Amino acid sequence: MANASGSGFSWLSLGGVGEIGKNCYVIEVEDKIIVIDCGMSFPDLRMFGVDIVIPDFSYLVKNQHRIRGIVLTHAHEDHIGSLPYLLQDLKKAPPIYGAKFTLALVRDKLAEFNLGETVLTEFKPGDDFHIDGILVQTVRVTHSIPDTCSIAIETPGGMYVHSADFKFDPDPVDGKLTDFAKLERIAAKGVLAFAVDTTNVENPGHSGSESTVQPVLRDMVAAHRGRVFITTFASNIHRLQQAINVAAELKRKVLVLGRTMVDNVQLAQDLGYLKVPKELIVSPQEAEHVRPERLLVILTGSQGEPLAAMARLANGDHRFVTVQPNDLFIFSARPIPGNETAIFGIIDDLFRLGAEVIFGVNAGVHVSGHGYQDEIRQYVKLLDPEIVIPHHGMFRMQMRCRKLCEQWGWHSSVVPIVSIGERWSVQPGGVELIEEVKSGEVFIAGNGASDISRRVINERLALAEDGVLVFSVVLSADGSEILAGPELMSKGFLQSKDQPELFDDINAAVRDSILRNKMRGPEHSLQLRNNVQNAIQRVIFSKTKINPMVIGMVSYANAVSQTA
Repeated sequence: MANASGSGFSWLSLGGVGEIGKNCYVIEVEDKIIVIDCGMSFPDLRMFGVDIVIPDFSYLVKNQHRIRGIVLTHAHEDHIGSLPYLLQDLKKAPPIYGAKFTLALVRDKLAEFNLGETVLTEFKPGDDFHIDGILVQTVRVTHSIPDTCSIAIETPGGMYVHSADFKFDPDPVDGKLTDFAKLERIAAKGVLAFAVDTTNVENPGHSGSESTVQPVLRDMVAAHRGRVFITTFASNIHRLQQAINVAAELKRKVLVLGRTMVDNVQLAQDLGYLKVPKELIVSPQEAEHVRPERLLVILTGSQGEPLAAMARLANGDHRFVTVQPNDLFIFSARPIPGNETAIFGIIDDLFRLGAEVIFGVNAGVHVSGHGYQDEIRQYVKLLDPEIVIPHHGMFRMQMRCRKLCEQWGWHSSVVPIVSIGERWSVQPGGVELIEEVKSGEVFIAGNGASDISRRVINERLALAEDGVLVFSVVLSADGSEILAGPELMSKGFLQSKDQPELFDDINAAVRDSILRNKMRGPEHSLQLRNNVQNAIQRVIFSKTKINPMVIGMVSYANAVSQTA
């Protein structure tokens, strides 16, 4: 197998480049594999029936004997969400390394998949440890979830640093600053390569501090004489802390809605990451007796998820709470690209119910957990790496990072634009593409017992866009004549009563396709069916420019052909 030379390492992304989500990076040092993160992403609007999207783990399954450990940078779903699916595919789970809060969420996730026996090794942000002789260093960085770490791995050619999600917040809610002193010590060793988060590379300047959100929330809640609902990511413990601080200051009780939010609030309290005054949080039953101006509700659904508490409230089918006039809803989160339609639909429904809604990036109720251009420049300059690898961003973000790096003194040749499945040799002197490995997306629906193929997704998309036409024809036993049909039935497509001439043309095309075919006995039923399908599609497209899915059956007086 091709590999990086002994003076460096190889780098591979199975997810997280050319996209935002399902981060998974494979670092190979001296033929040993260390995996950094194992995330998932959510489906876009064209992935019908898909619940989550995970990386194709074929490369890791094939090389599982070389995996020495999986290091998790933090507990967001796009960094840990596909871990159970990978472990299910491996004969033996490798050790999992993570900080306290990260492993707490992972432990619950693995228990759901009956993977509770997996070895979880906890580290504190800033700890160093060895994985089969390879030095791994962790560095605390600020982000929107506790215990986020950059990861540094020692290679024969110098240090490899993986930024993870980061920002340089000068006033973090928990008071735990980025550990610049340790980054300087790592830089002093000589950094061969630095993979940097490019999520906000298109934004000039410096990101806002998370602590700026609380005063804005306080003013909004203080000015409102009614119930206030705040929705954000259930994993954004720092945002939850600020909402709880506001409630305590203004003497409001807190009701928590949504299973994930309830679980995360309880977990963060138990671990000491969330400080909640005694008796501040009330149950749904207790909330019924709290005056509206004395209640603050924290709930899931900031991304328009159809089963989350926010969507249920907007639809009027939440079992505990109904929207009342004079309720105030605050969306304290930025929409993930692709979720805008669902979110704005819920916002419209809330307005229809008489509520007031505050949303949008300019409302002051949200700041990003990812660094802007100035922070990316600061990180790159601090480490002074030989090679910069833009990751965690769309293609345009990778390109923007490369152009900025050129302005900062790096040649474009040492700022590779990598794609999923590309395995690169990284060594002193530059980078080189070694090979392309099997990679891509795996679609998971329901309980994940089986994945959905791209073919199924494409078929669902075709059905959604143009509908389906089903045909049925019965032939004599030898196929010499048509005894019945063709019968035509459409769903999501034109109806015969609306377009009789079109359906007459389809009928004629079916009969002509069958009768012109000299080989139409039962032994040729499959080919005959395919010919009929093609004939129908040609007629429909020529007349309407619509391309519905066509399926059907050619049956015989004493036999039935295969169906499509």
